[in-house]
Amino acid sequence: MPGIHHHNMVSTVTCTTSVLKEKNRVIYLIECECPIRYVGKTKRTLGTRILEHVGDIRRKSIKSTVARHFNSVHSGNVKNLKVVGLEQVTLGIRGGDIDKILLRKELQWIYELNTKWPNGLNEDIKFGVFL
Repeated sequence: MPGIHHHNMVSTVTCTTSVLKEKNRVIYLIECECPIRYVGKTKRTLGTRILEHVGDIRRKSIKSTVARHFNSVHSGNVKNLKVVGLEQVTLGIRGGDIDKILLRKELQWIYELNTKWPNGLNEDIKFGVFL
């Protein structure tokens, strides 16, 4: 797919493509060595959001499906955590509600990549943005 960039997490948190990690309003995919994946969204920079996911894993957060998965299946090891930037969302000249637009795009990618639980880590799917 055009516009897809890969980020491999090495030891702590080092993204190999610094251009994408500095982008905001991004839809992203988290992959690991097993076939389970997660699609997420962020208004902040992708690098900031990745750091939050890694922090959740290290703190063994039970609120994060990504952290629960990495801690229960991969013993908290983030070495094989890979982040793929799927799409940077931009507003048109008329603007719009960026939260709704991001949520709508995130849901489209969740269904495109089939990451809804139990096939992936995406839970709590909210369809209200389509109404």
